Amino acid sequence: MEFMGRPLARKGDEALCHRHGPTVIDEGDESFPDRDGKPVAMHLYRCACGCRLISSLQNVSIG
Repeated sequence: MEFMGRPLARKGDEALCHRHGPTVIDEGDESFPDRDGKPVAMHLYRCACGCRLISSLQNVSIG
């Protein structure tokens, strides 16, 4: 699923942490699932390594 031409990050998706290397996204907004039912991850949500996502769409909000 894309938003403004960019793929959305979702809970369980792979991510690359500059501190810890490959990881997965550990949080997602349960009230905002994608078409497959996976919760969409937002700016500053956590990865499995404990670090936070940095969104390329930081100024976008839901609701």
